[in-house]
Amino acid sequence: MENILIYLNDSTNIVYLISLSILIAIMIIISKKNELKFSVAYAKNIQKYLNLNIARNYLIRLKFKKIKLTNKYQIHKSNEICWVTENNKIIEINSNYLELCNGHNFQEVIDDNFQLIPIRDNESGSLFPQKEKVVIDGKQHVFKVNKICKKNSNIYSALDITNEENHEEILNKQNETNLHLMNQLTDPVAIYAQDGSLVFFNMAFKKFASMDEEYLKEKPNESDILDTMRYKDLIPTQINFSEWKKKQLNIYKTLKNREQWWYLPDGRAIRVLSQPNPLGGVTHIFENHTDRLALENETRLLSSIQEQTIDNLSEGIALFGTDGRVKLTNPKFNELWNMKLNMDGVHIENLIDALANDINKNLFDEIYRNIVSTGITRRDHSGTINNNNDKTIYYKSSILPDGSILYTFTDITDSSKIEEALKEKNEALIQADKIKTIFMNNISYELRAPLQNIIGFSELLEDRISKVAKKGSSEYIYNIKKSGNELRYQINQILEITSLESGKISLKYQEISRKKFLSLVQDELYQLNFLDHTFKIVDRDVKNTTKIYIDTKCIPRIFAGVIKIFNKKNNFEDLKEVKVQVTVELEKKSHKFVFNLQNELIENEYSLEDVNDEYIYSRGDIESTIIQKYIEYFNGEIEVHKQYNRIVVKLPKKYK
Repeated sequence: MENILIYLNDSTNIVYLISLSILIAIMIIISKKNELKFSVAYAKNIQKYLNLNIARNYLIRLKFKKIKLTNKYQIHKSNEICWVTENNKIIEINSNYLELCNGHNFQEVIDDNFQLIPIRDNESGSLFPQKEKVVIDGKQHVFKVNKICKKNSNIYSALDITNEENHEEILNKQNETNLHLMNQLTDPVAIYAQDGSLVFFNMAFKKFASMDEEYLKEKPNESDILDTMRYKDLIPTQINFSEWKKKQLNIYKTLKNREQWWYLPDGRAIRVLSQPNPLGGVTHIFENHTDRLALENETRLLSSIQEQTIDNLSEGIALFGTDGRVKLTNPKFNELWNMKLNMDGVHIENLIDALANDINKNLFDEIYRNIVSTGITRRDHSGTINNNNDKTIYYKSSILPDGSILYTFTDITDSSKIEEALKEKNEALIQADKIKTIFMNNISYELRAPLQNIIGFSELLEDRISKVAKKGSSEYIYNIKKSGNELRYQINQILEITSLESGKISLKYQEISRKKFLSLVQDELYQLNFLDHTFKIVDRDVKNTTKIYIDTKCIPRIFAGVIKIFNKKNNFEDLKEVKVQVTVELEKKSHKFVFNLQNELIENEYSLEDVNDEYIYSRGDIESTIIQKYIEYFNGEIEVHKQYNRIVVKLPKKYK
């Protein structure tokens, strides 16, 4: 009979064995109740019975054999996933292994050699325990696999450490993030292991310690690093360095947080924070507080300066908070208002009761409303108040960014008196100017009237005597007339200077043709009738009908003055008429007038060798003074071009 192998850890096999046992029992009972005759059929039944007994005995032996096998490997009572192999073939598994086989039964796992967790037994140098990653039901699991070698078999056990691995991975990532973050810090950070070796440093520490990165990566211990930092003056100066270093390294034993201040020889102030790590070792953080401490000292100094400045101001100040209470006053405020008590914290209502009187009560009411109002309705305002000591006080408010309002009080008693005096003086000057104007009008009349009479009588005499008297008498009267005209011209110039000095210049801008404007210049030249010759304007560009927008009252006066100055420098005694050629050039930003003086007969240009800008603006000459003031008033310029024998007058354009 062939050997039959039935595995008892399979529920199907167990049911089969139970059914077979029941059938054998029934057959035995029937055989005892029915006394069958010994026959061939009976013999066959006996044979069947014997066969069943054999089978039963085999199953019993198999059961004990199986129990013996289980006890041999001891894998069914384990909480881990266990399996046994011979020659890389699975010969035994436990229930934990079977649960992960996706519905495969025991026999299928054995027959198919279903390797749930592949093992790298054939790899050279493979060590146990080892970690294996397996995808089960779409999820990745991590198993820690151990191996026990027997004579002809290997027993494997696997523990699912997926959760631990996930936690470890998260912890590693978090640790990596923390290290990356510390590397970005501007403060130096150094982490030492339990044995004192450097396990982490950021770039700020490398810069602070002035050490090579390669040296730091060799994980030197903290004692050596302190020695190097001492050599580079990166620790406080110590009388007994060995004792100091011993105290520094004592933190590895005390495991207590520590805070120190290092004042380095170069003036830096370093705050050193030391904290023991949970897994051993120490973390040091070096904070540079040099700038902060300097800023704090500067702030304290500035605050002290401000306090001294406020206390010594010549103006009294009072700062009111949003609650209407006094936050700050200075001694000058107390002096102005005769306040002997400290007013800090006093409400404005109580303060006004002490400051106001019958005269200034309404003004203080305005200050009160401005202080107690909300930030939206508050406004900056100013005014004057008379206090109880008959002093005039000027006040001004300023709203600060935090909502507070600052009032300044200035004693203007003296300055107000001076202001009144200046007002009176100004009124006197205005009155004097009016008197001066009246005087000029009077002198204009009184000077011109006699001149008009002289000129008029000379004209009458000239007309009569020319008919009956001698030629010499007529010439004498002509000279009287000439002198009278010149005197009138000079008086007009004096009056013109007076108008220019007072700034009372009357302009008359018009848009006129070039021809019309030159005729106005010609009219102005007729005023020079006291000269022995006359001047005639000659337009070089007669056909040009371009119009210009220009002053027709004062600007022609400039041109006449320029020609008169030129007349002083040239001899025209033999001429009755001198032609003045004029060219008008319209530039982008100005009007340009070019003057040339020529002989009437031979058309020869007169020389400008002795004429220059200084001559035109010569001091003491009334004509030059008038021209200079007009040119300054119109913001123009006069140029003398000797090489071209011409004078150029430029005046800025005026637009409508």
